[in-house]
Amino acid sequence: MPDAPFSSIQPLFRLMQSNMSLIAEFWLSPEVWLQPLSFAQRAVTQGPAKASSPPPSDAFSRLLKGLMENYFRFVTEATHSGANLWGQAEQTAQQAARRVEAAAA
Repeated sequence: MPDAPFSSIQPLFRLMQSNMSLIAEFWLSPEVWLQPLSFAQRAVTQGPAKASSPPPSDAFSRLLKGLMENYFRFVTEATHSGANLWGQAEQTAQQAARRVEAAAA
């Protein structure tokens, strides 16, 4: 039972670590940096009217997909953790009730 509070917040820690990893991967992706730089270069050399908008990046869609997967995993783990914690609380309450009954007898 001493690990119960920690195990109940473990899914939150995993969610935070996974999201930080995804965000770092997104910001370190070459797509995120090279496309805007090439767009800016075209705008400077060809003029802003002739520079077309940069093509959509796959990095952002990968980030969103990863975030959705992480939150789904978090909800699943948090639900299981809450159910386990509830079961442990019931067992502890039953043991306490038995001890009180034994002490009263």
